[in-house]
Amino acid sequence: MILQAHHLRIYADYYQFYLFNPNLPGNTADPGFWNKEAFARRFGYIPGTIGIGTASYDFVKAILEVHDGVPDLSLNDWDHVIECDLDAPDGRIGIAGCLAIPADEHIFDVTPGNYRVRCCYADLDKSSDDMAEGEEAGDWYLVQCWLQKDSPPVVRKWRPQEGA
Repeated sequence: MILQAHHLRIYADYYQFYLFNPNLPGNTADPGFWNKEAFARRFGYIPGTIGIGTASYDFVKAILEVHDGVPDLSLNDWDHVIECDLDAPDGRIGIAGCLAIPADEHIFDVTPGNYRVRCCYADLDKSSDDMAEGEEAGDWYLVQCWLQKDSPPVVRKWRPQEGA
């Protein structure tokens, strides 16, 4: 069951946006965050921050859902699907563009604990870097979170990043 659903418009600076713990964010300058492997799998991961690699350098639609258990998944509906963990011991999860100022961050209260995060990437072929004012790029992202003990990062469905 979905406990929360938030429809967001996020500016994907440098072809990415972040899901993060606002009180314990990871250091995105860490060389292990966006290394060659992370670029190829379309997500960077360090404790406290997940970087979602987008197909567009523009505003993208993202839907953030918090679930009470593992949500169903049909891989046929998505271009690319990843999962990894985000610890939220203080009960807060944030989502924002990588260069967002605090006023542009979306922060949500959740039940404290370790969350499994699934990001489903859609319409990657419809990406754009030159949208008109107020429009979003064609690619969009569904981010689902649920409480779960630590699990390793995994790519459930792979669509290689161009140039990787």
